[in-house]
Amino acid sequence: MAEASFKEIPELFEVDLGEALTARTEVLSTFRELGPPDLCHVVKSNGRSGQRDVGSYHYISGVDASSSASLAAYINSLTYAIEDNSAWFSKGSTWKVKNGCYCCFNAFSRVDIRVDVKIPGGVQAYVIDLRGERHEATPELWQETYVSALLRAILYSDDPNYWLDAYRKLDPITTPEGEIRFLQAAEGLFMKGWQVGSDPEIQVATIISNHLTAGIMKYFGDSGRFQQAANLFEKLTAKEPEVASLLARSYIGMNEEVKAVQIMSSSIQKTPHSYTLLHAQCDLLRSKGRQDWAVKLARQAVNCAPSEFVTWEKVTECWIDLGEFENALLTLNSCPMFTFNGRDVHRNLTPAKVHLPFLKPIGEILPDRVKTEDDEADPALLRLPAPGLRGTWARAYALLTRLVSQIGWDELLKTRSNVFVMEEEYRMQKAHVDVTHVQNNNSAGGSGNRVIHEDGTVRDSIISGETTLADHGDGGDDDNASTRGIVSPHSPRSASVSTGVNGSGVGAKEKDSDNLDPPPGIPMIRISTESDRELDGDGESLKKDEPVTEPEEDTTKVDVNGETKPKVNGAFDADDDKSGLEKPAIAAAGEEDQEKDSSSVQAPGSESFSFSNKRLCERWLDNLFMVLYEDLRVWTIFRAEVAHFKTQHVAYRKTGLEWEILGELGLRLHHKEEAKEAFQRCLDTPRYSQKPWAKLMEMYSDEGDIQRCIQTAIRVAAYQWADYTEMTEIALNLVPTSEGVQQRPLNAWRVGAAVEWDWKAILSMISQGIELLVPVGVLIIGLAILYLRGDRGPLPPGPPRLPIVGNLKYLTVLGKPRPWRLFHKMAQEYGPLTYLELLGKPVVVINTARAAEDLLVRRAGNYSDRPRMIVGSEYMCGGLNFAIAPSGEIWRKMRRATETQLGVKSLIQYENVKTDEAILFAYDMLCRPEKCIENVLRATASVILSVVYDQPPLRSLDEPSVHIMDDFIHKLNRAAQPGSHIVEAIPVLDYIPTFLSSWKKNAKRDFQKFSSMFLKEYTTVKERLVGEQRPSLLAKLLEGGSRYDMTDLETAWAAAITYAAAYDTTSVTLSWFFLIMIQFPDIQKKAQEEIDTIVGQSRLPAFSDTKHLPYVTALIREIMRWRPGPPIGLPHASVKASIHYTASSILTLMVDDLRRYQDDYYNNQLIPAGSICIPNVWSINRDPDIYGADADEFRPERHLNPDGKLKDGTGEGHFTYGFGKRECIGKHFANKALFIDITMILWAMSIEASTNASGDIKIPDISEDAGEGVILHPPPFECRCRPRFVGVEATLEQARNVVLSAHHAH
Repeated sequence: MAEASFKEIPELFEVDLGEALTARTEVLSTFRELGPPDLCHVVKSNGRSGQRDVGSYHYISGVDASSSASLAAYINSLTYAIEDNSAWFSKGSTWKVKNGCYCCFNAFSRVDIRVDVKIPGGVQAYVIDLRGERHEATPELWQETYVSALLRAILYSDDPNYWLDAYRKLDPITTPEGEIRFLQAAEGLFMKGWQVGSDPEIQVATIISNHLTAGIMKYFGDSGRFQQAANLFEKLTAKEPEVASLLARSYIGMNEEVKAVQIMSSSIQKTPHSYTLLHAQCDLLRSKGRQDWAVKLARQAVNCAPSEFVTWEKVTECWIDLGEFENALLTLNSCPMFTFNGRDVHRNLTPAKVHLPFLKPIGEILPDRVKTEDDEADPALLRLPAPGLRGTWARAYALLTRLVSQIGWDELLKTRSNVFVMEEEYRMQKAHVDVTHVQNNNSAGGSGNRVIHEDGTVRDSIISGETTLADHGDGGDDDNASTRGIVSPHSPRSASVSTGVNGSGVGAKEKDSDNLDPPPGIPMIRISTESDRELDGDGESLKKDEPVTEPEEDTTKVDVNGETKPKVNGAFDADDDKSGLEKPAIAAAGEEDQEKDSSSVQAPGSESFSFSNKRLCERWLDNLFMVLYEDLRVWTIFRAEVAHFKTQHVAYRKTGLEWEILGELGLRLHHKEEAKEAFQRCLDTPRYSQKPWAKLMEMYSDEGDIQRCIQTAIRVAAYQWADYTEMTEIALNLVPTSEGVQQRPLNAWRVGAAVEWDWKAILSMISQGIELLVPVGVLIIGLAILYLRGDRGPLPPGPPRLPIVGNLKYLTVLGKPRPWRLFHKMAQEYGPLTYLELLGKPVVVINTARAAEDLLVRRAGNYSDRPRMIVGSEYMCGGLNFAIAPSGEIWRKMRRATETQLGVKSLIQYENVKTDEAILFAYDMLCRPEKCIENVLRATASVILSVVYDQPPLRSLDEPSVHIMDDFIHKLNRAAQPGSHIVEAIPVLDYIPTFLSSWKKNAKRDFQKFSSMFLKEYTTVKERLVGEQRPSLLAKLLEGGSRYDMTDLETAWAAAITYAAAYDTTSVTLSWFFLIMIQFPDIQKKAQEEIDTIVGQSRLPAFSDTKHLPYVTALIREIMRWRPGPPIGLPHASVKASIHYTASSILTLMVDDLRRYQDDYYNNQLIPAGSICIPNVWSINRDPDIYGADADEFRPERHLNPDGKLKDGTGEGHFTYGFGKRECIGKHFANKALFIDITMILWAMSIEASTNASGDIKIPDISEDAGEGVILHPPPFECRCRPRFVGVEATLEQARNVVLSAHHAH
């Protein structure tokens, strides 16, 4: 079936042939509005007898659906898209498309247009109605289908809540002629637009509010090209005056506000009942700061459409603008809410196979689409109910969050208690009134009719049809909650009240001269004001500062349709609330039976209980308060944790998904800066997600940050392309002008004194690959580059540079011992960044943890490349050393494969191997301490060879495999040492022929030699796969096979590079451990005391002890911080890619050009494009802002809290493993190996300084470190290892014999 797949088109393979078409026919009657995306079904055959045909399908939008010919042309285009994996000499039959069927839903007539294509053969078009019957396709149906398909392509293109597997999105309009055609079709069907439905916030679709008008405004409005829309609406206004509201909005978008006002002024006389026209005026007034006028228009719009949510929403927004928060809350309570109906979808079928090809030209700059630890999140974050809100419920919640952002949670609760009756308050007052009334009845002789129950309620003892609640009072004044939210019965302006749509109270015409008079015959709905609420004709008003009784926790949550459901496994437990937020009390429900009981029963002479002062809160709004409480609670805890970690100088870590959720939470609660920081932190993780890039793009656009906006837009476009969206719905709408950066809709492209760039149009047109637009696109991109590189700003400080050669003298210094000392001195003089130039090549040395995190982690997408290393990477390693190789397909494959096998969970299977090696290591140290370094090297090599190649424990360092790897590591370190080869500084020397370049000849010979040796180990492991063997990394890579898509040579090199990377770090850290234990015996003793407490003397240490030995872990972290193996990290470089000057890959051209010439800025200092960035790990690990003023001292306690626990259980406590996407993949392996080795040594022996012939203790000077290449080695030293307790030698020897016996048997 793999041979039957399309090359770059996603598809789902059927279990039963034709089941997708059958399922679509069966669910046609369920399509309510625009319908689902088009369905393209094909049948493939390879021509072999007895071979069954294969059926597959994919969803698509954007195909021209104006005729059967255009749909048949799409199916014919698929015949050239099948993957051809057969070799030229192969005789096998290839798969071909046999026939196909294209299905497109007509949202106007509610039918499905289908085109059957036989290849070769004819084309048949027909219509399937909702009953599944066939009909003939007419020209009118084709026009409706064409517009329906366009609307789906436009409106579904960037809907984050609408996701389908194998959904391909094409650009529906690719030429100016196509745009004109769309406008003509829209004009012909405009009066029928209400038939296609409307957004879920609109209760009743009209000719103004529907999907057709939404699609027109989205297509032209997002790109700021309102002129075309205005031309269309100008013609339609003559037929339908209400279209003037859309025309006015178009002119406002074109910055022609005077014209828009004239249109609205003349149209309001013709259509005074148009709420859309009133809203257009209202929005214009709000933009001009006239909130008082805007609210009058919004209130009048409510009278025109009282059943529409959007009219009440607009009034609420105006009240918030005016600071009338009580009125805003009351109006929000009155909003009519609708059940949410999502977009139409197909029936989900279980496919036999899912084919989602990886689009390499663009997808290479994206992280791998694989599930990692960063796709996991705390259940409390996953269970937040707010992201599940849709439709009117989401819009109402947005208003509530806007309220709380302006007045705060405590003030919102106070406002809530001022305007709404709380449930406890309601019950107490109701019980008081009922008891008083019964007492009065009993005194009058009516004791036989009413009974007071134990719960305080009053009921009739005998049901009588003659006695009604109405007999005891006037219940007509009690409307439902919506009425109470907007009507003040005691207001003199509301003398007569009747019930309107949705139970809304309808009053008489307003008489105030300062308000606009509604048209005759239209009842006016009164919205209660502060003065209204203060009036109470029956008695005193209820006090606003009444205490709120806290009820039991609300066990309901709101689902996507706004309905309440029991909360399962609540997101947060009340006992764990650390936010300090007051939980909202439950308001009294607006249920009619409760209202009548409470309002109609009154006792003479008692205090009245009137709803004219307080209203009953709708239950849905009460539920939204609980949703808001959960959001605020999580956010408060999150910010408190961030502040705490910052004061402790510890990195605050979350997974990628958690950062993304917190970013969305910040946006919901209007904390934009904190949300932006969360999204930026999300980009530091290798998680495949478009959302953080899209959110940051919007934020940078709002801020007018052109450069970062373009950078994020490129990523969003790449994600869309990788997700089979061959169109870019990106609206940057940025205008760099002489006055500064502005954000406003664009209406032209002009290059002059004030340059205007319509980025939406640029990205859209270039991505389409139109041949005629190639030179235009390149020209505009060139202008953008020149603009962005104009005033580049100051460089970071650094030593003086000579002409041409720059700071070339430092290149030779880097080749001398201890070059990190020089960098550290520069860091103290120049600060976070040091700037050097080597023959015109910019080099930036990063000296602080903050700068390294900001650049190499948070901006990892720009600094994840490696500079070109001609000798060490290209020739000696053939480009297969993924640790130093530039970004590309090979690097991506090899890193993904090894990173998967060296993850925390994958390494559990190797714990027994590491424990066995630790036992052998401890035994060797106890028996031969004078050979400390040799023992360290043997133990390190042995454990890595065991894990990587499943080799038995090494007896000595004379093994051939050790010599090969030592030779490889030695030559690699020398090649990586700065200044070792002049060709690295002068790349043009690479063009010298091999026979004239000894370095090139030697490097190529080394590559052949090492490749042969690595393949030999590879073959050995591969041959053992047929039998039983212990797990090994290479075996897992072989078992991965096609999943990793690596050749034999790439797999062999991946295993070898893993060995080399782990060997240096682990062996050097172990060597430093012994020397440090000699220097600091008190620290050694403290670690041994912790081990004795947890492990004791009766057993050996194990990995299960890790979480119980925090001091040992802190000791290891401090060793790696204080004496990092690589004191200078491997250099990073800005991401680059090759440029392809073809129309089909013009988007790649745009990405590469902008990225190639992309400068960056940090603390207002320029980091030139293409800079080599060197992390100064030695200085970063001594950053006083992180580690305190005593960072130069060795003190493990700095990694512990006062209670003795680790400060950061998920972090490393140092920066030795590197940064961002180039972080060491073997860090978990090294951590585990170091823990078990060091714990075993400390458990078994005491490490002491050796003595000379005269008995004097020899303690070497620890500051005299030795550097070779890029590795920091300790100075030569000797040590003694003394058993810590009786029987330890026997215990280790017995364990050693067991290990060796097991391996011998294996």
